[in-house]
Amino acid sequence: MGDKNFPLPPVSPLIGSTFRNFIKIIKGHHVWPKYYPKLFLTALTILVTSPFRLYEKWYFTPKLDKTKIEKPVFILGHWRSGTTYLHNLMCQDPASGYVMTYQTVFPHFLASKSIFGPFMKNVMPTKRPSDNIELSMNFPQEEELGFQNSNPNSIYNFYYFPEDISLYYDRAVHHTGLSENAVACITRDYIKLLKKALIVSGKNRIVLKNPINTARIEFLNKNFSDAKYIHIVRNPYSVYLSARKFFSSLLPALWFHEVSQDMINSLVLELYSRLYEDYFKQKEPIQDKLFEIRFEQLEDSPLEVLHDIYLNLDIKGFEQALPAFRAYVSRQKDYQKNTYLISDKEIHQVDKKWGKYIKHWQYNIPSNIKVSA
Repeated sequence: MGDKNFPLPPVSPLIGSTFRNFIKIIKGHHVWPKYYPKLFLTALTILVTSPFRLYEKWYFTPKLDKTKIEKPVFILGHWRSGTTYLHNLMCQDPASGYVMTYQTVFPHFLASKSIFGPFMKNVMPTKRPSDNIELSMNFPQEEELGFQNSNPNSIYNFYYFPEDISLYYDRAVHHTGLSENAVACITRDYIKLLKKALIVSGKNRIVLKNPINTARIEFLNKNFSDAKYIHIVRNPYSVYLSARKFFSSLLPALWFHEVSQDMINSLVLELYSRLYEDYFKQKEPIQDKLFEIRFEQLEDSPLEVLHDIYLNLDIKGFEQALPAFRAYVSRQKDYQKNTYLISDKEIHQVDKKWGKYIKHWQYNIPSNIKVSA
């Protein structure tokens, strides 16, 4: 199985990792022989670029202790639920900092961006193939991608070894099987990633989008007691079809062992179920600082929904940022949405796995999805 929708050079995005982290991610997992060259080139690149990591440490260490993360804003929601649109929109606010795409690939090379930036600019696509969203190394990106290159217990290790997604989920969300030191390292590495983003941006407030955080509210609330949360939900039938397309395109570009399309479909169904089981178990303590929205409302009335977010979460600066918000919304008017076809069998599978959430949010099959026998 393969897909050319994500054209990448013959190395893994793990080139931005440390060698120790890279070995921990790879160790104990099955790599198909056909991916040995990719694995070797990735390891070689990490070793060759090691001196730049020493420079990074020298550059940032004095600044990290002086940097405080205050009132971070966490955008929660399953993959393909509109989190990217909301994140990009909120980050138009001149007062908002964020983890940029460059940092997610090269979290240890921020001080050397002038060297590694041109390489990244030349190899990354200008649009995300799965949904035509514009891409740039300076745009906001979900921090989990950068965390993966900093710590071996990221959920996104399943990009490389999709058969082991349950293992990665349990470690990333519940810290299953991890020592106290490993859990402490998760906290340290995550906070460090966010602090570096604030240092680079020069901002005091950081806005973050990371789907797996939907199931990590206990972790976030423990480490960021003054945080604010936005949860965005989208029609689950649309989410299933969009997520299936997304992962079917992305995984073949990244994995070190291959899985079938049926496995990817099952992965999508199971991941959603587990994510929302944990979300509903954990969200009660943050109810007073959580604002929940629907993607369909954001799509129809983005500025009005954004105003409600700022108002309900007491985020300052909406009026000052309004011209930037309007300009971004205007640029998105020509965005072309994907159309989908769903079979009766798939509807049954989605209803069986996600039925209680579909009922909870009162969704039906949308008009832009055609049903086939």
